[in-house]
Amino acid sequence: HFGRSAKRVSCSDIAQIFAKINEENSFGIVPVENSSEGSVNQTLDCLQSQNLIICGELELSIKHALLSKSDNLKNISKKVESYNCKLLAVVKNQNIEDIKKLVEFGVNDLGENRLEELSVHSENFPNQNFHFIAPLQSRKISEILKHSKAIHSIFRKKELDIISKTYVGQELFVQVNIDGDINKSGLNPEQLFEFMYYAKEINIMPAGLMCIPNITSDRRVAFSKMQNINEELKNNFQDYQGQLSMGMSDDYEIALDYGATIVRIGSKIFS
Repeated sequence: HFGRSAKRVSCSDIAQIFAKINEENSFGIVPVENSSEGSVNQTLDCLQSQNLIICGELELSIKHALLSKSDNLKNISKKVESYNCKLLAVVKNQNIEDIKKLVEFGVNDLGENRLEELSVHSENFPNQNFHFIAPLQSRKISEILKHSKAIHSIFRKKELDIISKTYVGQELFVQVNIDGDINKSGLNPEQLFEFMYYAKEINIMPAGLMCIPNITSDRRVAFSKMQNINEELKNNFQDYQGQLSMGMSDDYEIALDYGATIVRIGSKIFS
């Protein structure tokens, strides 16, 4: 795509790549899907906010392994536990041996993005708690429930209706579009109470809330809003547990300061 005379320039992060493209009228290569955590939100947000053209696609085969820095997972776990928070290790595209290393380390909660991998991994690790963290397709919800302890991406009443048919106490998290981003899924904060009252009517009270802030948002502002909304719900719904699933590899430490009870980490664990 670039020609032999193209000059290679290294950038420290995705935002800098987009800045270089705009400043120098040049080309750039950015990750669109990270096999540890799914879609790369920062890239998608930048693409949606700028008038750029995708001119090609590269598919790279990358072998994943637990980080060689033996203290990395230990330090993450220690930090998360110090806040009385749960570490949810995102294991999308990981092989059985690497997941086994996590389990042997003591990680009990594993996050999945795809039903196919969820089915295989839950059969191989029947004693672990599997959480489904991707957008839901109505026709797959019943099968996802069979293999999951929790679902982190509920935001439509019809999803609750389907879940109610086979519900056996799984933890449900309502996805909140905390930034009002038209390109993201989830309920706007002002829609939450109506949704919660509907859930209460059909006897399926969600356990908590989940959010993925826009990459351009101030994380402290977004997580603070989530914390405040969560407190409002706890004051109004007696059976509401008040869990908060927020914070990923790049911002989980900020989320911990704002009451996260579950952080979803993939790329900090795998490389």
